[in-house]
Amino acid sequence: MEKFATDTLYARVDGVYRDGELYLMELELIEPYLFLNTDPEAFQNYYIALAEIINKNGKQ
Repeated sequence: MEKFATDTLYARVDGVYRDGELYLMELELIEPYLFLNTDPEAFQNYYIALAEIINKNGKQ
């Protein structure tokens, strides 16, 4: 993430470990499924993080 999408709020990284090394299968940055239904606080956490990014970018 630090190399490809430093300002990305959310991404999904799919990979497998083989012999102790991670092999990247997919780095989803455009339309990742957010799984906001998996945790009661997920939607609110995402909303807050998104609002922070919008406010930060608006002040630049």
